[in-house]
Order: sequence, then C-alpha cells, then structure tokens
Amino acid sequence: MESRSLRLEVCLRLGAWGLGLFLAFTSCSKDLRLISLDPCNSDASLLQHQTLPGVSNLVRVYAPLGPDLTAHVNRIAQFNLRPQNPTRWKLDLRTSTNFFQRLLRQKAGDIVVVSGKANGRMAQIEALVRRRFHVFAGPPWVIDPGALPKLAATLKSAGRKRLVLMEPTPERFEITFLLLCALVNDPEIFGVPIAGSIDAPAVQLKSVRRLDGEVGERAELRAAWFFDTRRQAEGLSDAGAHLAGLAPWILFPDQAIHCTNDIRVLSAARRPILISRDQFFKLTAAREFPEFLHDDVAGDALRWFGNHSVHYTLRGIHVKLDVVWAFQNATEPAGGNSAVFRGSRSRIEIRPVGGADQRGEVFVLPNHAAEKSAVLAATSRRIEALGAEYPGLEVHDERAAIRIAIPEHHRLSREERFALAAKRFLEFVRDPKRVPAWEASNLLAKYYVATMGSQLARQSQPADSER
Repeated sequence: MESRSLRLEVCLRLGAWGLGLFLAFTSCSKDLRLISLDPCNSDASLLQHQTLPGVSNLVRVYAPLGPDLTAHVNRIAQFNLRPQNPTRWKLDLRTSTNFFQRLLRQKAGDIVVVSGKANGRMAQIEALVRRRFHVFAGPPWVIDPGALPKLAATLKSAGRKRLVLMEPTPERFEITFLLLCALVNDPEIFGVPIAGSIDAPAVQLKSVRRLDGEVGERAELRAAWFFDTRRQAEGLSDAGAHLAGLAPWILFPDQAIHCTNDIRVLSAARRPILISRDQFFKLTAAREFPEFLHDDVAGDALRWFGNHSVHYTLRGIHVKLDVVWAFQNATEPAGGNSAVFRGSRSRIEIRPVGGADQRGEVFVLPNHAAEKSAVLAATSRRIEALGAEYPGLEVHDERAAIRIAIPEHHRLSREERFALAAKRFLEFVRDPKRVPAWEASNLLAKYYVATMGSQLARQSQPADSER
C-alpha cells in the first residue's frame, strides 16, 4: 500500500506526462491472476496446458499437502519442460488444513479454477462468488437435486456482480458436434425436429469413456476417491451433465431453457461396473480397496455405479442419454461419443468408427429415398458455405447415407479443445457483457437433468438390490 501511494505521489508531481506513464504502467500490469483450488485430477492442469496471453504466469495453489497436489505439480512441470512450446508457469503453493478459508481471506487472484471433489463444490462456488471471484469449475457442480436452488441463486448473484461463472465445454469445439449443430439447424437438410417417443427417442446421445483412460500420451492413475460416489457422484451427474448440455445447444441454439417448464424427466436406470482388485491396482496403484469404499465391495470386486441412462423430454422432444464407462479391452468400444438426431427430412448421426482415438464421423440419412437427391444437394451447399471456416470438408454419397469427410487438421485433441474453451472464458472475464444470456439457465437445466436422473435411477434400483 505504501509503495502504491508513493508511485501515485511521484506521478502527480510529474504532471500529466508522468501520470500518463503511471497509467501505462498499471494497465500493462493488469494480467489476470489464476488461483487453483485443490487440484485433484488432470482437468485441473488443462487450463495451463498452454501459455495464456494476458494471464500472469504465477499461479497460486491452495490445497492440502498430499498425492493429488504432487501429481498436479508434476503435470505443470511437464508442460514447462516439454521440448515443443514449453510453458513458463510458476506455482506458489499455499498448503494448509484450512486452505479454502485461507484463499477467501487472502483473495490473491482474479480467477479460481475449481476441480476438486464434487461433494461440497457448490458451497465453494457460492463462497467464491460472494468474495467476487470469477470461477472456472469442472463438473459436477451439484450431485443432488436439493442443491439446485443454491446453484440458481449463485448464478443470479454472479450475473448481478458481473462475475463470470462457467464450466469448461470442450465438446462445443469438437468438429463433429459443430457439424451436427450446423446440419440439424438447416431445414433443407434436417427438416424440423420430430417429437419421438419413449420407445424411439428423437435424440440419443451416448458417451463411452475409458476407466483406464489416457491424458495426452501418458496413462493417468485415478485417485481412489474417484470411485467414492458420495464424494465424486455417479456417472450421470458427471459425464451425463456434458451430454445434457449438448441437446439444447444443438436443438435450440442461443435459446434459454427453463428447467421445470421445458424439461420432464421420465425414467432413469443405472448398473454397476465390477472392478477387480487387480484392475483397481492398475487404475489407482492401491493394492487394497480403501476403507471408505468397503460398503461398495461385493465379494472380491468393487461395485461402482458409473453407467447410467436417462430419458426425458426437452420442449416435448424425447431425449435419451447414455453414460458408459469401460476398460480398454472391453467389448464396448471405449473413448467415443455417438449421437442421433431425428428430423422430418433426415436423421443426422455421429458414429465412432474405430481407431486409437475413436474418432467420430458425421452421417446424414434421408428419411425417404425420393428425397435423397434434394438432401444431398442441400448438404453440399451447407458444407460449401462452411468451407471458409472449416476448409477441406467433403461430402461423400454412400448409397443410403451421406458422409461428411473431415480433414485431420480439424480434429483437435482434448487439450486443444479445452484450451479453446478456456480462451473463450477469459474473453468473457475481460468483458462480462459478452456472456450469452442463455448460458446460466442452460447450465442449471443440464444439472436438473443429471441430478433428477441420478435420483430417479437410485430410487428405481437401490444399491442393495444390486448385491
């Protein structure tokens, strides 16, 4: 405070020229300052995968001392030490048992990156907004429908304070979903969305994830607490929230969804994955199941409820979401997304077609053979119009289907898509008026689907009945 007063006094004595220098100096020093809160998984480091212009390279980390923090520091070190495009992050580690209260008290930054355990996350976000932090928080924010009113109130409070409160949305930068959105919203190709039914949903979205997944080129060990659904939620509350956010983004772009007026959750189901001790060791490096998981152990295997489905209507359109976790050698091809959107003229799909990265391909399937030529012509026009933004796209006529050939340079890694999501978030932080009006309501809506679906699945299939 004394040094700031001294600088101001010197500038005032120097007159207008000196004041101009002072303002120039302070504007250059206005880099955004990051704080990382309890970085417990690999997502916590993704924001720092690349250098961020206009962001200070000094990041303060508030966390308890332990293996999660050590793993995070190692990831950042690898970014700094890589031969291609190394970063230059510096970490200021502030470890203590009351690390969160210390963060709130010291307020040593502008943006808090939240990626810790799910239980208690909503209370953290609420407190951060109260202290006027911008928040970039990974899912899940809430794991129980009872927390939805608190989420709604926190979103409103952030809006009033012109704070940016967002979740990473890397799927919005994935080329197959971008193409799907463009094609679904072209009436000459898709027509209008049909309502579908319980037996034949108009929209189906499926995410298949690998338990033995990889981040970049390194296999990532999972923390044992990841499998504690009391702390990290079940599959639908996490991966399912991503899927639930995609449906309105594609069907009703730039429109706000009201969770209770526009959504009706009809049914949900869950089934456990049985994880052997050997598999658990490969996933976590823990040779025994921790005591906090003993209630979920049946025989010699851990029963983890990661697989879910939920069926609901979105403005009268039947939507079905499926979340599946699998091992690399499982019969379910893990690591891909699939989607089906049914319209009055055609059906548009994303299909995982194999390969190490389970890349997706986009297909247009006309409902009637007589309309094939018209739909093909409309698809060609649409893809040609997208050529300025996505050069190299091609339309291939494959009998009953029309396939969109996607050049390799449009296929971004998860880290690259996360970086684009982070860039957009930072743009919003610098100018909060640019945040779309529908973002807050649609974030609330997707957690309404995820939490209500999880609750309905637990009521339909209690854990004890699965033993």
